[in-house]
Amino acid sequence: MLKNHKCIPLEDIAAEFKLRTQDYINRITSLENMGRLSGVMDDRGKYIYISLEEMKAVADYIKHKGRVSISHLASKSNQFIDLESKAQLVEDISSITEIIDSLWS
Repeated sequence: MLKNHKCIPLEDIAAEFKLRTQDYINRITSLENMGRLSGVMDDRGKYIYISLEEMKAVADYIKHKGRVSISHLASKSNQFIDLESKAQLVEDISSITEIIDSLWS
């Protein structure tokens, strides 16, 4: 679900799984710690999924430019991170759902 939508309000996704928002945040944190998910939670209550390819693009940019300020990197982030929703295979969505469900069990 997160990979499919790229940027999603945590409250909405938690409600879809019939969880409290904090419980869902804890699950996301667990998935990140296991290396199964990567992204950023913003101050407006949204989670932004960042793929490995996008992280590599950011790392390559930093290596190419050398020292880069956070504000400069933030201004360039739309070149590296696509926030448009993507159609994903049903298997991908199912596997993420299974992982989340297994964490709660």
